[in-house]
Amino acid sequence: MRLFQHPPAQSLSEWLDLATRDLVPSAQTRIRTEIEAHYNEAVQSRLVSGSPDDAAQAAALADLGSAKSAARRFRREYLTTTNAKEAAGYLKSPMTTMLVFLVATHSSYSERLRNFDDPRIQICAAIQFLLFLVVIANIIAVFILRKQEITLTTLRKIILVYALQWLTVAPMWLLHDFEGFTDPWRDIPAEYAGTILMPFTAAAMIAAGVYLSRHFLRLRQKLLSAGDGDLPSSNSATA
Repeated sequence: MRLFQHPPAQSLSEWLDLATRDLVPSAQTRIRTEIEAHYNEAVQSRLVSGSPDDAAQAAALADLGSAKSAARRFRREYLTTTNAKEAAGYLKSPMTTMLVFLVATHSSYSERLRNFDDPRIQICAAIQFLLFLVVIANIIAVFILRKQEITLTTLRKIILVYALQWLTVAPMWLLHDFEGFTDPWRDIPAEYAGTILMPFTAAAMIAAGVYLSRHFLRLRQKLLSAGDGDLPSSNSATA
């Protein structure tokens, strides 16, 4: 059914408006320049071949394809206004996410190292403690970066730290899962033994960590081609 489909663009200007409306100014300018050059070349090629002007323009516009499909492709590749607001928010927003992550992943490593005789459990606890130190280092790194001059380079570094932060979720929960199922009925006390929900919880946390890490890495990649004027002011940025 085509009841809710928008009619195709009738001109190059309309096509560009539809395809770039969610993008930041620098991305809009870059795409408009490239598309206009491609469109003009296609029109001239058809005019040389003997096509009437109207037919040449219509054919060149049709070659660009659907503006809606192009918009989805551009949003995946370029910085959107929503991305810009999100990125700007990391410059001044409180590190609540990192602190919550810190509390959620913290456990009594020293107690487990003392009470568990199984060397496999001790190794898991030791590695988890090292990853816990990575979380602390990330929080300190973000604090230091925010004290520097705020530039796009600084922002890209902060977002890279967030990506690393969430990437630590996967190994920490894998190790936690391993502890729960390493001979649970013999080596681990009954109150700590693995439950049937443990693998599902671990899988969910691992998936969430990988997804969020990829999100931050993609956001950083989009910022590589952004300009200083693309980010909203810190006062209007949402945390």
